Amino acid sequence: MNTNESNRSAWLIGALGLAFTGALAYGVIEHQNANEYTTKNTVAKARIDSLNTVRNELRDEVETYSVKLVEKTKNIDELTAKLESANASIAEKNRQLNRLRNEFAGLKTLSEDQKQQLAAVETQLAELTQMKLALEEELKNIPILEENIAQQKQQISEWETKYGTLTNDYNGLQAELKEVIYEAPADHFKVESAKGNEKLTAKAKKTKNVKVSFTIPTYLKERVKDQQTVYLSLVNEKMEPLKNWNEEVSVNSIEKTIPVQVHATQVVDYAQGSNVVTFDVPVSEKLKAGVYTAKVYTKDDYLGSVEFRLRNSFWFF
Repeated sequence: MNTNESNRSAWLIGALGLAFTGALAYGVIEHQNANEYTTKNTVAKARIDSLNTVRNELRDEVETYSVKLVEKTKNIDELTAKLESANASIAEKNRQLNRLRNEFAGLKTLSEDQKQQLAAVETQLAELTQMKLALEEELKNIPILEENIAQQKQQISEWETKYGTLTNDYNGLQAELKEVIYEAPADHFKVESAKGNEKLTAKAKKTKNVKVSFTIPTYLKERVKDQQTVYLSLVNEKMEPLKNWNEEVSVNSIEKTIPVQVHATQVVDYAQGSNVVTFDVPVSEKLKAGVYTAKVYTKDDYLGSVEFRLRNSFWFF
Protein backbone atom coordinates (compact mmCIF):
# COMPACT_ATOMS: atom_id res chain seq x y z
CA MET A 1 0.00 0.00 0.00
CA ASN A 2 2.81 2.35 0.88
CA THR A 3 4.57 1.43 -2.35
CA ASN A 4 1.41 2.17 -4.36
CA GLU A 5 0.98 5.53 -2.64
CA SER A 6 4.62 6.40 -3.28
CA ASN A 7 4.24 5.49 -6.95
CA ARG A 8 1.10 7.56 -7.21
CA SER A 9 2.76 10.53 -5.52
CA ALA A 10 5.79 10.25 -7.77
CA TRP A 11 3.52 10.02 -10.84
CA LEU A 12 1.49 13.03 -9.68
CA ILE A 13 4.61 15.11 -8.98
CA GLY A 14 5.99 14.20 -12.39
CA ALA A 15 2.73 15.09 -14.14
CA LEU A 16 2.54 18.41 -12.33
CA GLY A 17 6.16 19.11 -13.24
CA LEU A 18 5.49 18.41 -16.91
CA ALA A 19 2.37 20.58 -16.81
CA PHE A 20 4.28 23.43 -15.18
CA THR A 21 7.13 23.13 -17.70
CA GLY A 22 4.64 23.11 -20.57
CA ALA A 23 2.80 26.12 -19.21
CA LEU A 24 6.07 27.99 -18.69
CA ALA A 25 7.23 27.21 -22.25
CA TYR A 26 3.87 28.25 -23.66
CA GLY A 27 4.01 31.50 -21.67
CA VAL A 28 7.51 32.25 -22.96
CA ILE A 29 6.41 31.61 -26.56
CA GLU A 30 3.32 33.77 -26.15
CA HIS A 31 5.40 36.55 -24.58
CA GLN A 32 7.88 36.39 -27.47
CA ASN A 33 5.02 36.48 -30.00
CA ALA A 34 3.48 39.48 -28.27
CA ASN A 35 6.82 41.30 -28.31
CA GLU A 36 7.26 40.43 -31.97
CA TYR A 37 3.81 41.81 -32.84
CA THR A 38 4.49 44.97 -30.82
CA THR A 39 7.83 45.51 -32.58
CA LYS A 40 6.29 44.85 -35.98
CA ASN A 41 3.50 47.30 -35.21
CA THR A 42 5.97 50.00 -34.14
CA VAL A 43 8.11 49.53 -37.27
CA ALA A 44 5.05 49.63 -39.53
CA LYS A 45 3.86 52.86 -37.91
CA ALA A 46 7.29 54.46 -38.30
CA ARG A 47 7.45 53.46 -41.97
CA ILE A 48 3.99 54.85 -42.59
CA ASP A 49 4.87 58.16 -40.93
CA SER A 50 8.09 58.38 -42.95
CA LEU A 51 6.39 57.58 -46.25
CA ASN A 52 3.61 60.04 -45.50
CA THR A 53 6.20 62.80 -44.95
CA VAL A 54 8.05 61.97 -48.19
CA ARG A 55 4.75 61.76 -50.07
CA ASN A 56 3.79 65.26 -48.95
CA GLU A 57 7.22 66.61 -49.91
CA LEU A 58 6.96 65.06 -53.38
CA ARG A 59 3.49 66.49 -53.84
CA ASP A 60 4.83 69.96 -52.97
CA GLU A 61 7.71 69.49 -55.45
CA VAL A 62 5.30 68.53 -58.24
CA GLU A 63 3.14 71.59 -57.55
CA THR A 64 6.21 73.89 -57.47
CA TYR A 65 7.55 72.59 -60.78
CA SER A 66 4.11 72.86 -62.35
CA VAL A 67 3.87 76.55 -61.35
CA LYS A 68 7.37 77.25 -62.71
CA LEU A 69 6.50 75.51 -65.96
CA VAL A 70 3.39 77.64 -66.42
CA GLU A 71 5.34 80.82 -65.66
CA LYS A 72 8.11 80.05 -68.17
CA THR A 73 5.65 79.07 -70.88
CA LYS A 74 3.73 82.29 -70.25
CA ASN A 75 7.00 84.27 -70.45
CA ILE A 76 7.81 82.86 -73.88
CA ASP A 77 4.29 83.63 -75.14
CA GLU A 78 4.50 87.21 -73.83
CA LEU A 79 7.90 87.82 -75.48
CA THR A 80 6.67 86.46 -78.80
CA ALA A 81 3.55 88.65 -78.66
CA LYS A 82 5.66 91.74 -77.83
CA LEU A 83 8.00 91.05 -80.75
CA GLU A 84 5.10 90.69 -83.16
CA SER A 85 3.62 93.95 -81.87
CA ALA A 86 7.00 95.72 -82.23
CA ASN A 87 7.38 94.49 -85.82
CA ALA A 88 3.90 95.73 -86.67
CA SER A 89 4.59 99.14 -85.09
CA ILE A 90 7.92 99.46 -86.94
CA ALA A 91 6.22 98.64 -90.23
CA GLU A 92 3.55 101.25 -89.51
CA LYS A 93 6.16 103.94 -88.60
CA ASN A 94 8.15 103.18 -91.77
CA ARG A 95 5.02 103.69 -93.84
CA GLN A 96 4.27 106.92 -91.98
CA LEU A 97 7.86 108.18 -92.46
CA ASN A 98 7.84 107.32 -96.17
CA ARG A 99 4.52 109.11 -96.60
CA LEU A 100 5.84 112.28 -94.98
CA ARG A 101 9.02 112.20 -97.02
CA ASN A 102 7.00 111.83 -100.20
CA GLU A 103 4.82 114.76 -99.19
CA PHE A 104 7.82 116.97 -98.44
CA ALA A 105 9.92 115.83 -101.40
CA GLY A 106 8.99 118.80 -103.66
CA LEU A 107 9.57 121.41 -101.02
CA LYS A 108 12.86 123.35 -101.02
CA THR A 109 12.59 124.18 -97.36
CA LEU A 110 10.60 122.62 -94.49
CA SER A 111 8.71 124.55 -91.90
CA GLU A 112 9.46 124.01 -88.24
CA ASP A 113 6.24 122.01 -87.86
CA GLN A 114 7.16 119.73 -90.76
CA LYS A 115 10.65 119.22 -89.36
CA GLN A 116 9.17 118.29 -86.00
CA GLN A 117 6.81 115.77 -87.64
CA LEU A 118 9.72 114.04 -89.39
CA ALA A 119 11.88 114.08 -86.26
CA ALA A 120 9.11 112.64 -84.12
CA VAL A 121 8.48 109.75 -86.51
CA GLU A 122 12.19 109.03 -86.88
CA THR A 123 12.59 109.05 -83.05
CA GLN A 124 9.66 106.66 -82.62
CA LEU A 125 11.07 104.43 -85.35
CA ALA A 126 14.47 104.36 -83.63
CA GLU A 127 12.90 103.51 -80.28
CA LEU A 128 10.82 100.70 -81.79
CA THR A 129 13.84 99.33 -83.58
CA GLN A 130 15.80 99.34 -80.31
CA MET A 131 12.92 97.57 -78.59
CA LYS A 132 12.81 94.98 -81.36
CA LEU A 133 16.53 94.30 -81.02
CA ALA A 134 16.15 93.87 -77.25
CA LEU A 135 13.22 91.45 -77.71
CA GLU A 136 15.14 89.45 -80.31
CA GLU A 137 18.08 89.23 -77.91
CA GLU A 138 15.84 88.06 -75.12
CA LEU A 139 14.12 85.55 -77.37
CA LYS A 140 17.47 83.97 -78.14
CA ASN A 141 16.99 82.32 -74.74
CA ILE A 142 13.85 80.54 -75.93
CA PRO A 143 15.68 77.31 -76.88
CA ILE A 144 17.23 77.27 -73.40
CA LEU A 145 13.84 77.89 -71.82
CA GLU A 146 12.28 75.19 -73.95
CA GLU A 147 15.03 72.78 -72.90
CA ASN A 148 14.43 73.70 -69.27
CA ILE A 149 10.72 73.13 -69.74
CA ALA A 150 11.37 69.71 -71.28
CA GLN A 151 13.66 68.81 -68.39
CA GLN A 152 11.14 69.97 -65.85
CA LYS A 153 8.37 68.03 -67.57
CA GLN A 154 10.58 64.95 -67.32
CA GLN A 155 11.31 65.66 -63.68
CA ILE A 156 7.62 66.18 -62.95
CA SER A 157 6.89 62.84 -64.58
CA GLU A 158 9.57 61.17 -62.47
CA TRP A 159 8.27 62.80 -59.28
CA GLU A 160 4.71 61.72 -60.09
CA THR A 161 5.91 58.15 -60.66
CA LYS A 162 7.69 58.19 -57.31
CA TYR A 163 4.63 59.75 -55.74
CA GLY A 164 2.45 56.94 -57.10
CA THR A 165 4.89 54.30 -55.85
CA LEU A 166 5.04 55.86 -52.41
CA THR A 167 1.27 56.11 -52.28
CA ASN A 168 0.98 52.40 -53.07
CA ASP A 169 3.59 51.60 -50.42
CA TYR A 170 1.74 53.82 -47.97
CA ASN A 171 -1.57 52.06 -48.64
CA GLY A 172 0.16 48.69 -48.33
CA LEU A 173 1.62 49.66 -44.98
CA GLN A 174 -1.77 50.87 -43.81
CA ALA A 175 -3.17 47.41 -44.63
CA GLU A 176 -0.14 45.80 -42.96
CA LEU A 177 -0.64 47.90 -39.85
CA LYS A 178 -4.30 46.93 -39.73
CA GLU A 179 -3.29 43.27 -39.97
CA VAL A 180 -0.65 43.67 -37.26
CA ILE A 181 -3.18 45.31 -34.96
CA TYR A 182 -5.50 42.36 -35.59
CA GLU A 183 -2.79 39.79 -34.73
CA ALA A 184 -3.51 39.10 -31.08
CA PRO A 185 -2.31 42.30 -29.39
CA ALA A 186 -3.35 41.23 -25.88
CA ASP A 187 -0.69 39.74 -23.61
CA HIS A 188 -0.07 37.67 -20.45
CA PHE A 189 -3.08 35.38 -20.73
CA LYS A 190 -3.92 33.31 -17.68
CA VAL A 191 -6.60 30.65 -17.12
CA GLU A 192 -7.77 29.14 -13.83
CA SER A 193 -10.43 26.43 -13.55
CA ALA A 194 -12.20 26.02 -10.22
CA LYS A 195 -14.63 23.73 -8.43
CA GLY A 196 -17.91 24.91 -7.02
CA ASN A 197 -16.15 25.74 -3.73
CA GLU A 198 -13.76 28.06 -5.67
CA LYS A 199 -10.81 25.73 -5.16
CA LEU A 200 -8.61 25.36 -8.23
CA THR A 201 -8.82 22.12 -10.15
CA ALA A 202 -7.42 20.59 -13.32
CA LYS A 203 -10.18 17.96 -13.52
CA ALA A 204 -12.66 18.34 -16.34
CA LYS A 205 -15.76 16.97 -14.59
CA LYS A 206 -15.17 19.01 -11.43
CA THR A 207 -14.75 22.34 -13.26
CA LYS A 208 -17.61 24.69 -12.44
CA ASN A 209 -15.96 28.00 -13.21
CA VAL A 210 -13.29 29.27 -15.62
CA LYS A 211 -11.42 32.51 -14.92
CA VAL A 212 -9.61 34.12 -17.88
CA SER A 213 -7.40 37.17 -17.50
CA PHE A 214 -5.08 39.08 -19.82
CA THR A 215 -3.39 42.47 -20.12
CA ILE A 216 -3.95 45.21 -22.69
CA PRO A 217 -0.58 46.47 -23.98
CA THR A 218 0.33 50.15 -23.66
CA TYR A 219 0.49 50.81 -27.41
CA LEU A 220 -3.07 49.55 -27.87
CA LYS A 221 -4.30 51.77 -25.03
CA GLU A 222 -2.60 54.73 -26.70
CA ARG A 223 -4.20 53.92 -30.06
CA VAL A 224 -7.75 53.37 -28.76
CA LYS A 225 -8.88 56.21 -26.52
CA ASP A 226 -12.50 55.26 -25.88
CA GLN A 227 -14.37 52.41 -24.23
CA GLN A 228 -14.47 49.04 -25.93
CA THR A 229 -16.76 46.08 -25.39
CA VAL A 230 -14.62 42.97 -25.00
CA TYR A 231 -16.09 39.50 -25.69
CA LEU A 232 -14.89 36.14 -24.36
CA SER A 233 -15.63 32.89 -26.20
CA LEU A 234 -14.79 29.39 -24.87
CA VAL A 235 -14.47 26.51 -27.34
CA ASN A 236 -13.48 22.84 -27.17
CA GLU A 237 -10.99 20.90 -29.29
CA LYS A 238 -13.51 20.79 -32.16
CA MET A 239 -13.84 24.60 -32.03
CA GLU A 240 -17.41 24.18 -30.73
CA PRO A 241 -18.56 26.74 -28.15
CA LEU A 242 -19.33 25.58 -24.62
CA LYS A 243 -23.06 25.35 -24.01
CA ASN A 244 -23.52 28.29 -21.69
CA TRP A 245 -22.88 31.05 -24.25
CA ASN A 246 -25.39 33.89 -23.94
CA GLU A 247 -25.19 35.83 -27.22
CA GLU A 248 -23.72 35.80 -30.71
CA VAL A 249 -21.94 38.85 -32.11
CA SER A 250 -20.46 39.66 -35.51
CA VAL A 251 -16.75 40.45 -35.39
CA ASN A 252 -14.97 42.21 -38.25
CA SER A 253 -11.88 40.27 -39.24
CA ILE A 254 -9.42 41.42 -41.92
CA GLU A 255 -11.28 39.89 -44.86
CA LYS A 256 -14.77 39.10 -43.58
CA THR A 257 -17.23 39.22 -40.71
CA ILE A 258 -17.37 36.15 -38.48
CA PRO A 259 -19.99 35.07 -35.92
CA VAL A 260 -18.71 34.57 -32.38
CA GLN A 261 -20.59 32.82 -29.57
CA VAL A 262 -19.99 34.90 -26.45
CA HIS A 263 -19.76 33.50 -22.90
CA ALA A 264 -18.90 36.78 -21.15
CA THR A 265 -18.85 40.48 -21.96
CA GLN A 266 -17.04 43.39 -20.33
CA VAL A 267 -16.81 47.10 -21.17
CA VAL A 268 -13.18 48.20 -20.89
CA ASP A 269 -11.90 51.78 -20.88
CA TYR A 270 -8.61 51.47 -22.76
CA ALA A 271 -7.40 54.92 -21.72
CA GLN A 272 -8.04 54.55 -18.00
CA GLY A 273 -7.99 51.98 -15.28
CA SER A 274 -5.98 48.78 -14.98
CA ASN A 275 -4.28 46.96 -17.83
CA VAL A 276 -5.68 43.65 -16.57
CA VAL A 277 -9.05 42.37 -17.80
CA THR A 278 -10.61 39.40 -16.01
CA PHE A 279 -13.60 37.22 -16.92
CA ASP A 280 -15.34 34.76 -14.55
CA VAL A 281 -17.41 32.28 -16.54
CA PRO A 282 -19.66 29.69 -14.85
CA VAL A 283 -19.68 26.28 -16.54
CA SER A 284 -23.09 24.62 -16.79
CA GLU A 285 -22.05 21.34 -18.43
CA LYS A 286 -19.80 18.48 -17.43
CA LEU A 287 -16.65 19.00 -19.40
CA LYS A 288 -14.64 16.18 -20.93
CA ALA A 289 -10.90 15.87 -20.66
CA GLY A 290 -9.08 17.71 -23.41
CA VAL A 291 -7.76 21.03 -24.62
CA TYR A 292 -9.99 24.10 -24.49
CA THR A 293 -9.42 27.58 -25.89
CA ALA A 294 -10.44 30.98 -24.57
CA LYS A 295 -10.67 33.63 -27.31
CA VAL A 296 -11.03 37.36 -26.78
CA TYR A 297 -12.50 39.84 -29.30
CA THR A 298 -13.82 43.33 -29.78
CA LYS A 299 -16.09 44.30 -32.66
CA ASP A 300 -13.08 45.12 -34.84
CA ASP A 301 -10.19 43.23 -33.26
CA TYR A 302 -9.13 39.72 -32.35
CA LEU A 303 -7.24 40.35 -29.13
CA GLY A 304 -5.84 36.85 -28.75
CA SER A 305 -6.42 33.40 -27.27
CA VAL A 306 -5.05 30.95 -24.72
CA GLU A 307 -5.33 27.17 -24.48
CA PHE A 308 -5.86 25.24 -21.26
CA ARG A 309 -6.05 21.49 -20.62
CA LEU A 310 -8.44 19.66 -18.34
CA ARG A 311 -7.79 16.04 -17.45
CA ASN A 312 -9.78 13.03 -16.40
CA SER A 313 -10.57 12.30 -12.79
CA PHE A 314 -9.11 9.08 -11.29
CA TRP A 315 -10.60 7.05 -8.50
CA PHE A 316 -7.72 7.73 -6.13
CA PHE A 317 -7.84 11.54 -6.29
